[in-house]
Formats: sequence, C-alpha cells, structure tokens
Amino acid sequence: MRGARLELGRPFPTLETAYGVDGRSWTDQLVAATLVDPKELERRAAPLVRALQSGKNLRITHSNGTDLTLGLAKRPVFAALGRPRVGDPKRPYDLLCNLPSGSIRVSLNESVADGTLVGNRTCYYDDGFATEPVFTFSNGKLTGHEFGRGAERFDTGFQKGGVGRDRPGFLAIGLNPELHNTPQVEDIEAGVALVSVGGNRYMAGKNRSPFFGWGVVAGATVEVDGRELPMPR
Repeated sequence: MRGARLELGRPFPTLETAYGVDGRSWTDQLVAATLVDPKELERRAAPLVRALQSGKNLRITHSNGTDLTLGLAKRPVFAALGRPRVGDPKRPYDLLCNLPSGSIRVSLNESVADGTLVGNRTCYYDDGFATEPVFTFSNGKLTGHEFGRGAERFDTGFQKGGVGRDRPGFLAIGLNPELHNTPQVEDIEAGVALVSVGGNRYMAGKNRSPFFGWGVVAGATVEVDGRELPMPR
C-alpha cells in the first residue's frame, strides 16, 4: 500500500469511504486481472523492456496537454509479470509474486526532466485519493504541481521529502487489460504511464529522498530515442 500513513487506533477505511468505489466491482476487477495469462503479459512487456534498457531519451505526449521529456540511464528494468523471479539469493523477495500483476518499472535519470505531465487517472493513497495531477518540470526538477482534489496528500510528504523530493524517480508502464482506474493498482492498467518524483534507490536509482509522489496518464504516446513504443491498450 502506498501514500499516507494510517494513525494507530484508527480503523482502516472501506473502499467506499476512502475511494468512493463499489467493493464488489473492485473485487471483480482484481479477480479478472489475476487470471490474465502471464505469457500474455510477457509478450506485451518484451519490446518495452528492450527499449527502456537500451535507450537514453524518453518522451511522453498526450492530447490532454502532456508533453514531458525524461532521461533513461541504462538501468535494470523490473518486470512484474505474474511469475516469481528465481535469481540472486541476496534478493529473496524476488521469489514473491504480487497478484494481480502486469507492469514494468525503471528508474529515471535524476537530472533530466522538462515539460508537463497531465494525469487522467486517480492517485490512490492508503486512506484516500488525489485527482487530476498536473506536474511541471524544468531543468531536471519539479517546478510546479497541482491537483483537482486531494493535493494535501502529495503536499504533506513533499514538504518533508528533503533533498531529491523534486527529482524524477521512476517510470512505470501498465500491461494488464482487466483494470481501469482501479484503486491501489492504477499503475498496472494496460497502457498507462506512471511518472514518480522522489526516491528510487530501491529500483537501482540514485535518489535517496524518502518522498514518493506520482501521476498517471492513460492513452499516452511514449517514445524512446524518437521511436514510438507499442503501448498495450
């Protein structure tokens, strides 16, 4: 679970009170998304992983006003594709597999970011949500941000984020076709691009900030070194 901390002694909010969604619909989406064949997720991921591992320049555009240039640094791409990863014994948690699954993530070059990201998906925190994020970047830093609703959920952590809170964190691309603006898994919906700011050390990055903020845009065009990626839809 991401975002705001819950206070001890307070009951965990229900889906209806925290997110304004129907619990049965949410459950049905999660079950359907869990049943997606890992082979299909792997097929969707393969060309994206190759491009993100080898590329340098990243651009995200959308007719809603999104036009954001970011940088890649030839770092490992982490793919969650519905199967446990068997590998480095120093990373035992790679043996765990979250379900539903279907996303790839890569840390960004912390010094490259120019333009605007206009989110069209809700940002779900542990006990609430924020809508309509708009992030503005210049010379590698977040220089402005606003939300239609729930800005305080971002601002509270940002104020305490310290050095690196305004730097690019990571890019995530969703692959799962059974989700649509689904609470707590909004970043694995097929075709969405999530851009974070703040810490990314846990993803082979260099940003040590404890802050994590994000915006998600669905239906965007994503290019690496001028070549459009085959974004899943």
